[in-house]
Amino acid sequence: MRSTTSKPTTKPIRVKHSFLNVPAAEKARLAKNLTELRQRLKEYGAVPVSPEMKRRLVAAGAWGMPDE
Repeated sequence: MRSTTSKPTTKPIRVKHSFLNVPAAEKARLAKNLTELRQRLKEYGAVPVSPEMKRRLVAAGAWGMPDE
């Protein structure tokens, strides 16, 4: 038995859009450009990935987006 969601419909698809209101204090803390973002990530302990580490991650299948 086929699923009811796979049947063709004549109704238009409606997409609900919403916006997130961020307080001004939160906006002031956000990174404004790539340099600020990198600095913020370094503060959290992030380190750049070396070419050797990237090769190992690619070989292990742990680099990039997962296949879903």
